[in-house]
Amino acid sequence: MNINEVLEKLGASNRGDYFLMYCPKCGKREAYCYIDDINKWKDNHSHRIPIRCNRLNKCGEVSYLNDYLDKNISMDIKIKEKNPVKMDPKGVQLIQSYCHYVIDILHGNTNGFNFDIRGISNKTLKENGIIYNQKTFQSLINQEKTKDYFGDKYRHDSYSDRDIIIPILNKDGIPERLLLRSSYKKADNYKKEIQVMLVRRGIEIWNLQDLFGNNPVLFVTEGVYDALSIKEVNPDCAVVALPGVGKYKQLLRIMKTEKLKKSIVFCFDSDEAGQKYIAKAKEAFAKEKIAVYSLNIEGDCNEMLQNDREGLRKEVERVLDEIENHQK
Repeated sequence: MNINEVLEKLGASNRGDYFLMYCPKCGKREAYCYIDDINKWKDNHSHRIPIRCNRLNKCGEVSYLNDYLDKNISMDIKIKEKNPVKMDPKGVQLIQSYCHYVIDILHGNTNGFNFDIRGISNKTLKENGIIYNQKTFQSLINQEKTKDYFGDKYRHDSYSDRDIIIPILNKDGIPERLLLRSSYKKADNYKKEIQVMLVRRGIEIWNLQDLFGNNPVLFVTEGVYDALSIKEVNPDCAVVALPGVGKYKQLLRIMKTEKLKKSIVFCFDSDEAGQKYIAKAKEAFAKEKIAVYSLNIEGDCNEMLQNDREGLRKEVERVLDEIENHQK
C-alpha cells in the first residue's frame, strides 16, 4: 500500500497540522500522527512516522505508519467505535428524501407552517431550509411500513414534540445530520436542541453552501437561529453557523483544504467566552492571511434581532462598509 492508502485504511482525517485516525493497536479513533513527520518521510524515507494513541491509561501504544507500507505487514485493524447512526441505511435514505422533498419541492410549505420563530420571519425560515412537521419528527419514524428502519432511541419522550427539523447539508446538498427543536416554549430544563446523525462523522457546519458561494464576505455565528437573524436583516449576506464557538478550527480547516478566500465576520456572543474565542480565531485565521472582523452585538444575534432589529441591521451594514473600505 502507498501512504494515501494506509491513511485511508486508518480512517485518517486532516486536522490542520496532524491526522486523527484509528489506533492500529486498540482500534479506537484516538490516535494521531503529525503531518510534519509525513513531510519529513517524503524527503527522507528512512524517517519513521509515529502514530501515537491518546488513550494513555488503556493503550498509549506507539506504532509506525511506515510499517504498513510494507506489503508483508498485515493491516487487519479491528475498529472499536460505537456507531452514532441509530438507523438502517433505508431509514437514512428516507429522512434524506423527506428533507429534499420539503426543501426543494414544497419550498418549506408544509401544513401549518405559517408562523415566525424568535423574530425570524416565516419567509426567511422557509428560504433557508428550516422544516416544520406538525406531527413531529417521530411521525417520520413511526410509520408502519418503515418503523423497523429506526432504533428505539428516537422513540424516547425527548423526541416526542420535536416539530422543527434543521438539516445540516454537505457540500452536495445532502443531509448528514439533523437538529431537532420545538416551535413552542418549554420548561427551563428542556433540552432545546437534539442532534440526529445520518452519517458517521457528518458535517457539523450549517449552511455550507454559503461557504462555497461567490459572496466574498462570510458571517459566522454560533447557532442556526443566530445565523438566520443575520439573514433576516440582510438576506444577501452569506452566513454559516458553527455548533459551538470552539469549532472555528473546523471552518478554517475546510477553507484551507478547499483554498477558499473570503473575509470572515465573527458574530459570537458578547460575553467573555465569546470574545475570548473571537481573539483566538482572529489569530488562527491571520496566520493563513484571512481577514477577520467581528460584529459589535448585545448578547447574541437572535437576542439583538428581537430587542433591536434596526440596530442589528445597521451593525451588519457597518461591518460590510468597513470591509469594503479596507479592500479599496
